[in-house]
Order: sequence, then structure tokens, then C-alpha cells
Amino acid sequence: MKRFAIIFSSLLVCAQLFSGENRHVFQNALESVPVQFVRPSGWCPYPSYYDRAGWDAFLKDKKDVLIKGGEEYLDYKWEMILATDYLGFERTGDRLAMQEPSFHNMRAITALTLAELAEGKGRFIDQLINGLFLQTERTSWVWSGHEYRKASGRSLPDYRDIFIDLGAQHVGLQVAVAYYFFKDEFDKVDPAINAAIRHALREKIFDPYMDPAKWKSQSWLGFEDEPYEWESWHPVNNWNTWTNDMVVKICLFAQEDHELLMKELRQAAISLDLYLTNVDMDGGCNEGAAYWEHVGGELVSYLIAMNDATGGRFGCFDDPQIRAMGLYNSRMYAGDGWSVNFCDCKARYTGEYDLIYLYGKMCGVQEAVDYSLLLNSFSKTPGQIELTPDASYLHREMEGLRFGKSFSEDYAEALANAGGDLEQMRKNLRKNVPEVTWYPGTGHAVFRNRAGWVLGAKGGHNAEGHNHNDVGSFVLYIDGMPVLSDVGNCTYTRQVFNRGERYSIWSMQSQWHNLPVVNGTGQPEGKGYAASWCRVGKTGRTFSLEMSGAYGEGASCNSLVRSLTLGSASLDITDRFSLSARKAADSEHFITNGDVSIIRDGEIRIDYHSADGRRGGSVRMLYPACLTAEIQTRELDDPVNSDVWGPVMHRIVRRSADNAPLSGRYCIRIVR
Repeated sequence: MKRFAIIFSSLLVCAQLFSGENRHVFQNALESVPVQFVRPSGWCPYPSYYDRAGWDAFLKDKKDVLIKGGEEYLDYKWEMILATDYLGFERTGDRLAMQEPSFHNMRAITALTLAELAEGKGRFIDQLINGLFLQTERTSWVWSGHEYRKASGRSLPDYRDIFIDLGAQHVGLQVAVAYYFFKDEFDKVDPAINAAIRHALREKIFDPYMDPAKWKSQSWLGFEDEPYEWESWHPVNNWNTWTNDMVVKICLFAQEDHELLMKELRQAAISLDLYLTNVDMDGGCNEGAAYWEHVGGELVSYLIAMNDATGGRFGCFDDPQIRAMGLYNSRMYAGDGWSVNFCDCKARYTGEYDLIYLYGKMCGVQEAVDYSLLLNSFSKTPGQIELTPDASYLHREMEGLRFGKSFSEDYAEALANAGGDLEQMRKNLRKNVPEVTWYPGTGHAVFRNRAGWVLGAKGGHNAEGHNHNDVGSFVLYIDGMPVLSDVGNCTYTRQVFNRGERYSIWSMQSQWHNLPVVNGTGQPEGKGYAASWCRVGKTGRTFSLEMSGAYGEGASCNSLVRSLTLGSASLDITDRFSLSARKAADSEHFITNGDVSIIRDGEIRIDYHSADGRRGGSVRMLYPACLTAEIQTRELDDPVNSDVWGPVMHRIVRRSADNAPLSGRYCIRIVR
């Protein structure tokens, strides 16, 4: 107990030293709540296991679906995770050998838990105990790809060095939810079951979360070694919001010591405030729309849980920064299931409409609510939050059940307002999205015109979260179809997150983005390789930046200003350059999955198409006579790429002469 008291007082010192622009949103909210309103038991917004009438009313027509989902796992053979599955990560870079059996077991636990809550007859308890007991006997819940964070740097779990990662928090929350609802039933079978669960949660979640000795491996907290000074915290990414949210819910479900619970909740508030301090007030997400669910989505999930636990007294939903974060995915949407994407972000990403909906409702952001309804209109269950009885994220499915009625009512109202016309409803839901969105913190901008063109562009630097070397790159969509693209992420292996190997991957190199190669030189990685300025025109749809600094000294580039102008039915790209010495040719690179053909000198045709290939269009790309054109094709052998783009991507290369002038400009125009 003394150890926890020391940690907590140190955290308060840490919080007090953050001043000026540092945010204290969650700390202040927690401090304003009388301690007796944070309840370690009885806080849960769902009926107790024994309240059968309550569950019948809560689930309604979903009850049979959940029971059937659980029945499919009554004879499930629980999968073992072998030592060599962990070691495979450091031997070959493979993380799926360990993660896949873990996910299979988690899906079984979700299905069995939901089925037992729905039926209430004890039929699923024994099989659920099998799965939970297996989880408690594991040395670590950490994914093999993250075990390197411990002191040894090895991928095999070590009981002497336990910490929390994305895998641990997911398993921990499943175990905590099952314990919360069924602990009395488990005791009837054997008290050793609950003892094992409590021991596992203490060893794998509660103790490491509060232990300063673990803060290096748990860098997502944002804390460094003592003493606490402003310079001692470091930037954090989506792990911060994702893992803090999950740990908080684990604590609310399963931490039965009220004093320890309050310490854990205060630590989470301090750490989450570090995230708000670390990101910009404009609500931008430098990791992209595909990571938003683990940033904004987890943040609103945390707020809802804390609001439940404090009897509605926690608040924070009206904070301007938090509200702005709820708009991000809507502003990145390009249509037909595509999003403006940079870095490791997927392009084919429709967003997590259930989380976006909750964000909009709880924070009063109507555009987010509208966007969630739009996404759902393309889903398998229009007008309903889709239920996945065996999803790996148990609590997420429960929240979908909880807020499903409200979602369906809002969808029905939107459809009625459109006179029952689905296409008109979709148009109505996007009518308030602005033509220009600018995130100066990340250097991201999105432009739209009335002809259905969407342009996304970026500035920034080459050490961003999930970075690609892509300062100055852009993407173009027309009528919800990709014309010029960013390949996005690939299958995650050791190489992807190894600094020495990451940029050997072709899709992360600047040469495979919509960028110039200057003087024969592409962009290196590193925060110093950045745009020196980046701006959006006050009138019109114009984006410009000075990006010579992104190429380094090897390019001998004094200045490189890129300007993008989206017209009513055109896109103009102008690169103005000035070199101190000519070493090699320049080339302009453009990436597309459309069909490309050279029509004549100075003109290329791109036939683009929808994701299902049933519709499409064409544009002409006009370029100066001083450039010669070549079409290169790359086969996509990674399913993460090919599932989005199809079997190949094309690179359009326009190359200057080897002795091109030291200064000038390359003007390229795209028209229907």
C-alpha cells in the first residue's frame, strides 16, 4: 500500500508541473467528482446476470442471435500458443503465428459470455471457464510483436518482466467483464477460478499499470523516469487513448479495492491529459482515419465509462478539442467507402460508425452523427448497429447493444426526412461538410468541389506516427473513386516497425507516393526532413508548401514549392524548383490502380473505377514537353494491399533530361 501511495503522490507532482498550454481536462473532471460517486461495484449500466427480466428487455430480438453464437463454441477446441509462435517474431518477423490463436480464443470468450448473459441457464459456464482459466495460466497477454519492449528485448514472455500492451489490455478487459458478471457462478464451481482471475489481473494489469519501473516498456503512458519535470514526458500515439481506456474499464469491472481504483483512475486521467497536450486543438489525427477508432473512438468510450461510474458527473463532452476530434473521420471521407489516407492509414476504410455515432451523440457533434448514419447505410444492417456475437472486443459489442435503439431511431428519422429516398438521405447527411478542411497541426488539408472531386494533401515531416516518407504528397478521388492514390499500410511484421528495415519496404518510400524525385533523390526518414511552411489559400481550393527540406542535402535543392489547385473540374500541380547543382534528372511520380495509357507526348489517360469495378470514368493528365513518360507496374503480393487495390498498382513516371536547368517549374494538369 505504501508503494502505491508514493506513486500517486509522484503523479500529482507530475500533474502540477504541467502548466501553460498543458491540458488538465480529465484531471479536473475527476477532481470535481466526490470520491463516493466512483463505485468499484454497482456502476455497470447493464443488468446483473441474475436479472433475467432485465436482460430480456435489454436484448429483445437479439437474444436468440447471441445464444446461437455461443452454441457454435460449446465444442470449441481452445488453441495453445506455443513458445515457437512467440519466437517466430524475432526469427522471421511473423507476429500472426502468435496473434491469430489469441484472437480465436478471444472470439470464443466473447460469444460464450454474451450467450450466457442472454440465456442465463449456466449452459455456457463450463466452456467459458475453460477459456478464462487458459488465459490466466498464460505467462503474458502481450503480443509477440510487442514483447521486445521489456528489458531483454526478446519476444518470448518472461514472468520476471510483465507489462501492458494492446494485446494485454484486450484480454484483460474480456477477463474482467466475465468476472464481473459470473464471479458468483464461478465460485459455485470452484473458488480457485476467481482466485486465478484476480491473480492474473493483478499480475498482468493492476500492478504493472501503477509501477514506475514499467513506464519505459509502457511508453504509451507518456511518463519517464522520476523526478517528474516538463521535459520528462514524451509524445504519445494511439496506444495512449486505446490502452488507458481499456485499463480504466478493466479497473471499473474488476478492481475491488476502492483506494487502488481511485489511484488507477487518477493515473489514467493524467496520462490521457498528456495525449490532449501532445496533439493539436484542431482535432487532427496524424495517424489517419483508420487509427481514429483507437484515438477518438477510445476517448469517447472512456468518457462514457467514467460518466457511468460517476453517476453522470464526469462530463468533458463539451471540451472544444474533444469535440473537434469527433469531426476528423467525416472530413477525411472521400466517398464510396474510401478515405483520404496518408502514412500507414488504409484507404479503403469506412470508419467505425458505432464509435463515431457515440462521439457525435455524447459530444453534440451532429456532423459526426450524420456521418455514422451514412456509413451504416452501406453496411449489411442498414438502420442497425451490426451485432457480431464472436467479436474479439467483448465490451464494444455490449455497448452496441446498449445504444442500438437510439441509433436506429436516428437512422429512421434521417430516412423519413428524405422522403424514404436512400440516395437523397445520403446527400442530406453530407450537405453540411465544408469544401475546405485544414489541420495546421498535422499539415493535412482536404478540398471538395461540386463536381465530386476530393483532394487530400499533406505537409508535415518524415517521423510521424506510422510514418511514410511522403511530405507534400496528395491523393485524388472523383465521384468516390480513386484516381491518384496512396498505397497505405502493409502486413505488420517485425520489419515494418524496425527502424533499420522499415524504409526498405517499397510502399513507405517517397518514390511510391505522388511526389517528385529531385535531382535523382527521394525523401529520407527523420523529423528533420520536413516542410518549412505549409498553407491553404484564403480563397479558392489551393494548397502549397515549401518541401525542399524533406529531401536533404543530397538533392542540392535550394527551394521546392509545390502548389495544388482544385478547380471546378480540374487539378493543377505545380512544382517550382531551384537547385545549387545538377546531378541527375528530376522525375514526377504518380500512383494509381486505374488503367493507364500514353495517348501522345504530353498526355496520359487514366481510366479509374469504383471498388467493385462496375462503374468508372476517365481523366487526362497533361504535362510539359520537357518530360518523357513511362508507365511502370508493380504486382501486389501482400493481401493487405491487394484486398484494397486489386492485383497491381501503376506508377506514372515523367522524367526530365539529365541536364535539365537548375531552376524552373513542372506544371501538370488533370482534367476530365
